[in-house]
Amino acid sequence: MYERFVPLRYYLENVLKRPVIIKVARDYETAIYEIGNGLVHMACLDPATYCEVKARYKNKVAPLVMPIGKEGAASRSVLVVKDGSAIEKAADLKGKRLALGNKQSSFSYLIPLAMLNDVNLKIKDFSSVDFLQQEDRVALSVLIGDYDVGAMSKGTWYPIWFPAMLFILTGRDF
Repeated sequence: MYERFVPLRYYLENVLKRPVIIKVARDYETAIYEIGNGLVHMACLDPATYCEVKARYKNKVAPLVMPIGKEGAASRSVLVVKDGSAIEKAADLKGKRLALGNKQSSFSYLIPLAMLNDVNLKIKDFSSVDFLQQEDRVALSVLIGDYDVGAMSKGTWYPIWFPAMLFILTGRDF
């Protein structure tokens, strides 16, 4: 996770002419507490976590930037499988092992639940469902075969894990 923010660190150090320290919170609650109480100056938050900080700490936080990729400023969730998997469509997911991120995550839990619901799949339709807390762990667990399918943001999946994993279901832009 840390490595994903190193280019931003270098950019900020160059622009601000001062050292920048990257700190990855151990969990969502820590991130919410630290940004809400001013213990960190900036945080990369998914939509659900931002809404939670805003609700708890009122006007102490404000959005600063949004990641922009080749497809614009939208973000999406994807359900991914290992390249070469027999799973080719959403209907093939029934009875498989599902890896999710954190229950407070928009992109690795909440939006994927809605995506599954859209294709008439429920959590109970999977043989096992586990929360691995971080999207990188979800990706790795699918890649090494511990899980058949994993949920994450498209930004985590591509370009790091492409082409080793393919997405079989993608959510709407958010």
